[in-house]
Amino acid sequence: MCGIAGDLAVGREIPDRAAVERMIGRLRHRGPDGSGIYAADRAILGHRRLTIIDLSDASAQPMVDPVTNCCVTYNGEIYNYIELREQLTVLGHQFSTSGDTEVLLKAYAQWGEGCVDHIVGMFAFVIVNPASRQAFGARDRMGQKPLIYSHDQERLVFASELVALLEHPSVRRRIDVNSLCHYLIYEGFVDDQVILEGARRLPPGSYFLFDMKTGDLEVRRYKRHQVPESDATDCDPTPNDMNRLQEIVRLAVTRHLRSDVPVGIFLSGGVDSSLLATMATDILGGPQVQTFTVRHMEPSFDEADQARMLAEQLGTQHREMSLAPKLVLETVPRILDQLDEPLADPGLVSIYQVAGFASQTVKVVLSGDGGDELFCGYESFHKWQLATRWEVMPVWMAQNLVTPLIERLPAQYGYMGLFYKAQLFSRGFAQPETIRNQLWIGAFSAAELRRLIRNGADLSVLRENRDGIAPVYDPVIRVHKTADAEDPILRLALEYQSIYLPTCICAHTDKANMMHSLEARSPLLDPDVIKYANSLPIRWKLRNGVGKWILRNYLGDRLGKSVGKRRKKGFTVPLAKWLRCELKPLADKFLAPDAIESSGFFNTNEVDRLWREHVTGMRNNYKKLWAILVAQVWQHRVLGI
Repeated sequence: MCGIAGDLAVGREIPDRAAVERMIGRLRHRGPDGSGIYAADRAILGHRRLTIIDLSDASAQPMVDPVTNCCVTYNGEIYNYIELREQLTVLGHQFSTSGDTEVLLKAYAQWGEGCVDHIVGMFAFVIVNPASRQAFGARDRMGQKPLIYSHDQERLVFASELVALLEHPSVRRRIDVNSLCHYLIYEGFVDDQVILEGARRLPPGSYFLFDMKTGDLEVRRYKRHQVPESDATDCDPTPNDMNRLQEIVRLAVTRHLRSDVPVGIFLSGGVDSSLLATMATDILGGPQVQTFTVRHMEPSFDEADQARMLAEQLGTQHREMSLAPKLVLETVPRILDQLDEPLADPGLVSIYQVAGFASQTVKVVLSGDGGDELFCGYESFHKWQLATRWEVMPVWMAQNLVTPLIERLPAQYGYMGLFYKAQLFSRGFAQPETIRNQLWIGAFSAAELRRLIRNGADLSVLRENRDGIAPVYDPVIRVHKTADAEDPILRLALEYQSIYLPTCICAHTDKANMMHSLEARSPLLDPDVIKYANSLPIRWKLRNGVGKWILRNYLGDRLGKSVGKRRKKGFTVPLAKWLRCELKPLADKFLAPDAIESSGFFNTNEVDRLWREHVTGMRNNYKKLWAILVAQVWQHRVLGI
């Protein structure tokens, strides 16, 4: 895991070495173990190194292939690098290191752009061929590693983080209002979106080709998300099916445990982390596995007891930290101060806490990312089934009777209280299928943004079309059209895998862990696991309103029924309560009328209304307020607004 940056100049333009040095300086937290610069005629590549595999200087970057003279700067891990090295050796390539970076260079020499089809891993890299003056950059299939760039006909500038990119003088510092609207809908940035004008993100499963002679940039998709298959079987899994599940997940965990430094596991006590911990102890033995969890003072959010009991059962080296109010006051402002771009997903805060704790002991951790998206673990899958049954209700009744009654329910600030869940449900159940889930899980709706954003009613991205849907929802609409599946649960699964997983989950995992120079790996995002999960009958994943059915049954057989029946929580934090208590001074400062007025994007009266409703107990507006607060702090810190 590392940080990368570079400046690729066109024609007679000169790349800015000083800017690239500043860029990698901003990425020190991603790679505190070393740094390097590569300078060619029209290319400057920079790298910050976090040593995980082959700790010697031989694997330092940027790395040049002595045969082809191609140079790579690379962030991530190739989990099948051992198998690829063996394959490439048979094909005649010679190796001088034991790491995966040289494997990547040789794979590119052998297969060119097709090298990405051979890689099992998480990655973002750029390879420059100084002879042909061509550059090739790629990002992993699920979007676990970031790559942000700015391009014009004079140069291509890229970096792992937006604040690093801003160190280059060619990058504009003006906010893109359309991207801001998408952020407030999705709580992050979808596909190629970045909050600044002129900047772009390489989408997951994509690569670019950049011609340093002409300045032409072409972005291509090499991997699209697999549409989950439909199988209406009434049969339950056989023992052979359960063995197949174990075989596939265990192989993925085995690959993800490859490391020359200690590896730990985030243990929440839920299904996904329990599965990973079980597989890891099978492979290494309990005493060789280190597990980490956080104890919350708010009981409705706490899973520490469940995590501890599981750790004792598996015999792991278990460590636990308590998240006291004083620690909240110290760490949340620190998170916002380190954030390279706005990201409102609350998981960022919880992962940051446990990552800081784990980084005191290990340099690598396994995370359960992907389990909910692949095995229908989110409550939205159950809510969708309920909404389908409620569709018999006339729209006028839903909108004029049911929704107003639900909105009058008392506000709740604990973990997913019944009234709070009912209010969330009412946001989407009478809406078009394509945008229903985004209304459930997002911070704002398009209608709400027309009131929040200054001149929001005039923005085309928020203006409803003849179907009553605003263009800001185009990303989810495209996914539902791509799915081409009759079963809406299959379309919902693809939506989660295509939108929420890379936009929020992978983003917060990367950012929160890298803030502590900690590498997080996600075995459930292994291509073999994804292919397997998306081939399973829906009934094996979602049954009687409970997701991850097959995983729960496997764990129930291995560890006892109580483990398989545990309610989903995951790593989350009581932001709704914190905003009224520990974080209120911070929110008061950045949500105050003068601060909102100064930023120039939000309507002061609307923000004031949301804030007053929340602090007085009228309504739980934490998702909306947190999204605004994160954007406000980021603008103030990074852009000086």
